Amino acid sequence: MAIQQAKANGTETNQRSATTIDAVLPEFDTLISHMIETEQLVQHMIHAEADNVLLRHTALLYRRYLQNLLDMQDVLQRLQQGSSQEASLGGQLITLLNTLQSPAQEESLGEHHPEPISALAGHIQQSLQQGGKIQSVLKIPCKASPNPPPTEALGQNLQTRHLAAKAITLPIPKLMTPITVHDVPQQAGLRLDVYLFGEFRASLNGKPIKRWPHGKGQQIFKYLLLHRSTPVRKERLMETFWPDIDIRAARNNLNVSIYYLRQDLSRYHKRFQFVLYQDDCYLLNPELSLWADAEAFDKAIRQAHRHLAKHETALATAAYRDAEALYKGDCLQGETTDWATLTTQAYRTRYLEIINHLGEQLFADGDYQGCAEWWQKAIAFDNCDERAHRHIMQCYLKAGHRQLALRQYHLCVESLHKELGLEPSAKTQEVLEQIRQAGA
Repeated sequence: MAIQQAKANGTETNQRSATTIDAVLPEFDTLISHMIETEQLVQHMIHAEADNVLLRHTALLYRRYLQNLLDMQDVLQRLQQGSSQEASLGGQLITLLNTLQSPAQEESLGEHHPEPISALAGHIQQSLQQGGKIQSVLKIPCKASPNPPPTEALGQNLQTRHLAAKAITLPIPKLMTPITVHDVPQQAGLRLDVYLFGEFRASLNGKPIKRWPHGKGQQIFKYLLLHRSTPVRKERLMETFWPDIDIRAARNNLNVSIYYLRQDLSRYHKRFQFVLYQDDCYLLNPELSLWADAEAFDKAIRQAHRHLAKHETALATAAYRDAEALYKGDCLQGETTDWATLTTQAYRTRYLEIINHLGEQLFADGDYQGCAEWWQKAIAFDNCDERAHRHIMQCYLKAGHRQLALRQYHLCVESLHKELGLEPSAKTQEVLEQIRQAGA
């Protein structure tokens, strides 16, 4: 009987804990989303009325309040995880008790432990009851309305919170930056330089941007940059960065990521909105003068294509060289999301196009050593690229370096066998035969 009562109490406690947290989290999500949208509205108003001290003060209070909400949300999510673990452990405990109450087990344990199983169940029952008391303390009577409060009530509420904050003197989190006018003057134009090839870096008017938000904020910035020709719908961002969670959680994650992205960028210019939200879409502010190496790379490739279409080989080669100089490594290096992987591969393909054109041009001009060096760059990306190996073999053969050509062939064979378990193709075997005939 004691075991059954302990089981019932444990189940009731777990259900009560899960119900409490599950009921509070959606209200927090709604409130946080509303607060973030309102804070964005205030920022737009500050941008329009830069000298309005009251608006700047209002935004400061909003940021402090929103930071507290985000901290509380993190605590609730940890409680939710703890509740789930509690339910799992409680279930395992009940299963163990059911096993222990079997006659064979009870008789076996009774030989070594004078305390009966019923007494053990009583102790567990008491523990579960104490857990229930703790869970009742953790209940948070939070009722957030999804509708925006009236303007008058909002002002009174902010004033009340400000006075209370003065009386309590709570510490301001380090992530919060008061909206005040610093020594950075309002400039007619801001220039943002972004490097996506190799190690990611960015600078605003020549000043390096060293602080970026944790989580998805920086990745979202890169995504908006590479798609800045068209505003990006929020649903597309949610599907790209949070494809495996429900819509409500993905929307909340997006709101929080955008919020922290704006916060960190605002450290470098207080009065400029770098990320805009219009018609359910996010975009980088078009007033920002922006240069990105990936965009310059694409532009040079397009110029090369136009020159090739007009048979302007020299101009096409110059454009390809301009593009190649920008490629310092993989685009979105280190990113692992699906869209980043596809983007990285797409730029690799374009870079190999450059190598192919410049390599063939150098081969036609008789610069065999230079041609071999270009194709070695292709090998650095993919050591199983047979076409690149063949070009290098032919360059060495033309330059009279038969031994280097044979060595390149053996490197090709080794790479294909080790990485793919394949043998060289017939075309590669034909180049090998040419090398052998040259030594006869």
